[in-house]
Amino acid sequence: MSGKIHLSKYFNKHYIIGDLLGDGAFGFVLTAIRIADSTEVAIKFISKSKIPDDSWVDDPHIGRVPQEIAILNSINHPNIINFVEYINEDDYILLITELHGTEWDSSNPLLNPIKNPGLRLAKHQKPDEFKTDQEKVIRKRTSCDLFECIDTKITKATTQKIFAQIVLAIYYLHSLNIVHRDLKDENIVIDENYHVKLIDFGSASYIPKHPENYFTRFNGTTHFASPEIVKKKAYRGPEAEIWSLGVLLFTIVFGENPFQNKDEIMEGKYIFPSKIDPGKYINKKNKTFYYYYLCNII
Repeated sequence: MSGKIHLSKYFNKHYIIGDLLGDGAFGFVLTAIRIADSTEVAIKFISKSKIPDDSWVDDPHIGRVPQEIAILNSINHPNIINFVEYINEDDYILLITELHGTEWDSSNPLLNPIKNPGLRLAKHQKPDEFKTDQEKVIRKRTSCDLFECIDTKITKATTQKIFAQIVLAIYYLHSLNIVHRDLKDENIVIDENYHVKLIDFGSASYIPKHPENYFTRFNGTTHFASPEIVKKKAYRGPEAEIWSLGVLLFTIVFGENPFQNKDEIMEGKYIFPSKIDPGKYINKKNKTFYYYYLCNII
């Protein structure tokens, strides 16, 4: 981003760097234009020095790569981001995937206030004279993820459409003995037609077959973590992911997370937002959050 990373001749021959999508502990994500067909893609720059030793695998088709790349290369689902290729640079592994989603900003001409009600106001942009040199070169793109989308008032039908797609993606992964392990609204990108795709497989892994191999490390977001994870117990994966789906559904419906701290997660204690009739969302028989109120189309 600062111009200090020298990319290979192969990369410069095939891609042109675009906007910044995000950054974190692993590295950062940029958009790029594929020169061959002018298609816009997403490129995740994964710092080799930050990839744990046990996260490298020998894939029979693409060689020794981080497990994230091996998993993405082996799956194909309409609600999971598509793998394009990877490039092995000096200090980084470049994971290239399709770019999906619409910038959730009312200034975006693709969005329609009638079709997409409750749009946020456009974010104030700094004039060019106040931007740093780096900001002038790399534009920070407004997020295309579900975290931004659910800042709007979403109808029941739209909620059903969104959540059904997420469940289908997770069901598909579990059928292949894969767990995502970082399911949250920020890892789901969404377009103006509410078509969603799951992204960021940096924590994804295969479901362990034996208790002695259960996961003990959690790299996800605490608000979406299940009680056993919060209690730092070993966990298999799919059960914890079902819990995360419930948290995600609550977040989509009400625009906020059901749990504010670890104690509430461990107790399974959540409070509905004010002016909400709990009777509409609670299963009267077992007093649990009523999934089927919203998910009867699945």
